[in-house]
Amino acid sequence: MTTRTGMNYTYSNTVPQKRMITDRIVNTSPHEITTLLALGGLNGAGKFSFVNQPHRLYEWLEEALPAVSETTVDANMDDNTTETTITVTTGALFQVGDVLQMDSDAELIYVSSISGNDLTVVRGFGGTTATSHATDGTTYIRYNARLEGADSSDSPFTEATSGYNYSTILHKDVTVSRTANILRNYGMGAAVDHQIDMNMIVLLQQMNRLPYYGGRAVGTTTTARSSGGLGTFITTNTTALASAALTQAHIDDDFQTIFTAGGVTDLILTTAWNQRKINSFYEGFVVTERSENVGGMIIKKLQHPITGVMVDVIVDRACPAGSMYLLDKKFIGYLEIDPFFYEDLAKTGDSTNGETVGEYGFVVQHNAAHSIISGASTSA
Repeated sequence: MTTRTGMNYTYSNTVPQKRMITDRIVNTSPHEITTLLALGGLNGAGKFSFVNQPHRLYEWLEEALPAVSETTVDANMDDNTTETTITVTTGALFQVGDVLQMDSDAELIYVSSISGNDLTVVRGFGGTTATSHATDGTTYIRYNARLEGADSSDSPFTEATSGYNYSTILHKDVTVSRTANILRNYGMGAAVDHQIDMNMIVLLQQMNRLPYYGGRAVGTTTTARSSGGLGTFITTNTTALASAALTQAHIDDDFQTIFTAGGVTDLILTTAWNQRKINSFYEGFVVTERSENVGGMIIKKLQHPITGVMVDVIVDRACPAGSMYLLDKKFIGYLEIDPFFYEDLAKTGDSTNGETVGEYGFVVQHNAAHSIISGASTSA
């Protein structure tokens, strides 16, 4: 501890003055931070119910339901309607009492016992007719019908998995000479406050780009840690178009894929060109009552073709060219570790020295509830 005498200045290195400046978000054009706003702002921790204050490494648990289908590998199913032992790839997915269907056939099959990957079954269950099935077809678990009075039997379950990400520290310097700070200029107040405002615009734009470009890095004493973005986590539903034109079917197919996986798309983030493409998909289905001196249209909401949910379509300048992100917002958000603030640093020379700094994270849960379409043509 350093012992001092005389005046204790506000610019002393031991008593930095810290001011929260997150509210300066209002000075930034919403067109520059569209993704940040669409995902609920800087602090979305309320979505995720973290038990403890998030740290530089923060984790969350995800638990999927057991699979309801499996591949049949029994060679006797293709020409035999009386086979009562069915071999599957993963017997642990089944339990006694399961009622199955194979491929798209109408026959119901009842599981009476299980040994490893071999299922002992009753064919033609529930009044259906036994038929032959493909050797490597798909077996679907439709429901479970337990025998009255039977002992409890093993049931499939899934273990929770841990998702994780790291925080990112964002920083910009403030250095203004004493004279520059006391003189007044047109269009701005004090130079220090103006520099803080400009810093915040830049930092918020960087926060807005993080979902598209963020790379997950643990960090060391020589290399900064970093939050992974959307591409770090969305790995199941990805479509690379290789410069092919985006079509309505690409969007609708992903709507369906995401719905089947348990998600409901309510946000599309995309580029200006893709917005024009979406407009063209629906231009023949729009009825307007506008005056005759107004032309053109823009589709800012799509009605989900399966759930009816209204899906926001947001154009972001930061979105990578040829890309589109279909998201379920309740599983995605920013995480506030240390809100943006300004603090004075040690005085050097005849100037004000300080920094604007904040620490934030990013969370993406339920990988299969989102999709990425990339590589679409930017001219066709």
